[in-house]
Amino acid sequence: MSLRDDLGLLTPRLRRYAQALSNVVHIPSETADALVQRTLMHALQTGPLNPRSDMTVWLYSLLTQFYRDAQNRLHGATAAGESRSLYGSTISDKPVGHGHPPGGLGAGLAALTLEEREALLLVVLEGFSYGQASHILRISRGMLIIRLAHARAALSNSIGAKVSPGPQPRRPPYLRVIK
Repeated sequence: MSLRDDLGLLTPRLRRYAQALSNVVHIPSETADALVQRTLMHALQTGPLNPRSDMTVWLYSLLTQFYRDAQNRLHGATAAGESRSLYGSTISDKPVGHGHPPGGLGAGLAALTLEEREALLLVVLEGFSYGQASHILRISRGMLIIRLAHARAALSNSIGAKVSPGPQPRRPPYLRVIK
């Protein structure tokens, strides 16, 4: 398989990750698409630095770094009072579409820090192992586990109370709880 074929197969996954990162902070999907396009163009122009490296991990690492760079530029521009745009798309403080319902998953994800959201999305949404996710985020495995624990606790606190627990499993009659 060629590099172009690999990139074609990975594009939908990259787009899903970029949208999950950016939709939480109300960035239009065109911006997520531009982020994926930048990642793919960079990959085509440079190719992987290490041919033996995992292409998927490398692309997610690039996309994550490009997103962080864009966020840093965005926050620098707003601090300086300049117009706020990312890859040519205007970013508003208002939610895109209907917004996130209070207490919903979108609101819970939006409440997470960028670092916690990245870690959670890579492991839960994209299915990367802890080792792969820590490599993508360029952090230690221990730091990834800490970020995941914080993210899961924050999500549990924000949406856990709103979700009614399912029916309690019925214990067999021969088991008793002894206090």
